[in-house]
Amino acid sequence: MMLPIPAAGRLVAVHGQDEARAVPHITALEISIPIGGQVRPLPEGDRYLGFLFARASNPSEVEEALRTAHGLLEIVIDPGQAFGTGAHASTRLCLELLLNLAAIEQPPGALLDVGTGSGVLAIAAAKLGFAPVVALDHDRESAAAARPNPMFSSSMSASS
Repeated sequence: MMLPIPAAGRLVAVHGQDEARAVPHITALEISIPIGGQVRPLPEGDRYLGFLFARASNPSEVEEALRTAHGLLEIVIDPGQAFGTGAHASTRLCLELLLNLAAIEQPPGALLDVGTGSGVLAIAAAKLGFAPVVALDHDRESAAAARPNPMFSSSMSASS
C-alpha cells in the first residue's frame, strides 16, 4: 500500500511504526522520506511517504491488515512556510481573480483574506495595490507562520 502524504511541510515524525509492523500479516513498512525532509501531497508532490506490505491467505485479510496498520500511523508534519505556496488549483484561481480585480479598478481597495494560511493571497493582494490588506486565520500557527514573512508590508496585518 502506498502511504499518501497528508499535507505539505517538513516531516517531523511518523509515530506508531512499531505498532503497525506488529499487525498480523504486515510484512514490511518502509518510510521513504527522511525525518526533516520536505513533503508535498499529490498532485503537487511527486512521491509517497512510504509503503506498507502485507501477505495473507486471502485478499480480505491483506486489506484488513493494511487498513489497521495504516490507521496506527501518526504522521506529524510542520507546515511552516511550505503550505500556501500558490501551487494548489484553488489558490491559483484566487490569484487570477485578484489580478482581474486589480486590472478593473485602480486603486483596487481593501481586501480581507479569511483563512489566510501562509498569507500568499494577502501578500499578492498587497503587491497588486490592494490596501489595507487584513489576513485572518483561526489557526494561531498559520497566523504565526504568515506574520514574519518578509513579503508582509506595513499595510498588512495578520492575526488569529
